[in-house]
Amino acid sequence: MSGQTLQIDRRPYWSSEEVLLAGAEREVLWARQYARTRFPFEPLYREIYNFEKVSPEKHIANLTDYLKIAKYLAPPQGSYLNRPTLRHPDLQPNNILISETLTISGLIDWQHCSILPLFLQAKPPKYFQNYGDQESEDLIVPQLPKDIDQLDPDEKEAANELYRRRRTHFHYISISEQLNKDHIDACTHPEVVLKQKLFQHSTDPWEGDNITLKADLIRASQRWTKLLEESDYSKSPPPCPLHYGQEEIDRCFEIEEEQKLCDRDMERSRLAIGVAEDGWVVPELGQRND
Repeated sequence: MSGQTLQIDRRPYWSSEEVLLAGAEREVLWARQYARTRFPFEPLYREIYNFEKVSPEKHIANLTDYLKIAKYLAPPQGSYLNRPTLRHPDLQPNNILISETLTISGLIDWQHCSILPLFLQAKPPKYFQNYGDQESEDLIVPQLPKDIDQLDPDEKEAANELYRRRRTHFHYISISEQLNKDHIDACTHPEVVLKQKLFQHSTDPWEGDNITLKADLIRASQRWTKLLEESDYSKSPPPCPLHYGQEEIDRCFEIEEEQKLCDRDMERSRLAIGVAEDGWVVPELGQRND
């Protein structure tokens, strides 16, 4: 494979539709040429698949399904949501430099930054967002459970942690609405979270995960009319080109939930030993005690 180059369109994009299509088209081409049957990259996923290798053909099928709906995800022509936007791809404490006077003196790790339409960039940073939780996505004012004092210690700890995440998400959105209204309007655009997930998971390199994108596609088929709101197709929505049987849906969501549990276990382990998702370790923690 050394020295070979994928024959893909590398020119700048001119529309949101081109952006939504280009990444998945690239991944289809790569998968057909180079992908091989393999174990999932995440070790904890392997037990879910009975320690058997998975085929890229299912991922190619998912990408093909995504390409059937990609153009429908774009905002209407002329919308501010199509505005090209440059945003730091990983705003987290390790990448934000703070001076001794507690002012932001710099941001690092811009190397993977892309210019994308606003609707694909608009979201709270990872350390503030709580997507995946319906109350956070619906911007419901966070509240602790009324019976929190009656919960056992583990349940109480979990309830407090959920409340913290919901509160952080809610206040980030509330304050940003005062300071950057276009950004927050984009964050609350109909089904914007699902659109971002579809785009992201269709452009991610394949590492043996055939479920995450498929689960997004199933949700897109279930929310089809809502997904097309505020698009060029909203007045006369075409029928959804994707169809899944109930047994197929149930099995996909079951595996997706198992993978999410593995992700949470890995995240807790990384936090416990001080290792970032990419394996980065704070120098002080990495030094050996002689």
